[in-house]
Amino acid sequence: MKSPTLPMFLRRPVTQQIFAFIPALAITELFYHFHSFSLEFVGFLVTWFVLDMILALARRLLFPKQAASRQAATSSREGDR
Repeated sequence: MKSPTLPMFLRRPVTQQIFAFIPALAITELFYHFHSFSLEFVGFLVTWFVLDMILALARRLLFPKQAASRQAATSSREGDR
């Protein structure tokens, strides 16, 4: 029996975003009590964005060769269009 896997186009975003998503969700649940779903949801999105930005910066600083190869692959794909 084959184990379920994510399609290739979802694998990278899911595996990278999960490290920002779960802490953002925990922070929102623990600290944001605005008594308004909309405000708490916006707070969650902002927290997720900031955590993702910090993690992306850390990835670039800790693994510069991988970040450069990703940028080159992305720019070459955009040039093919």
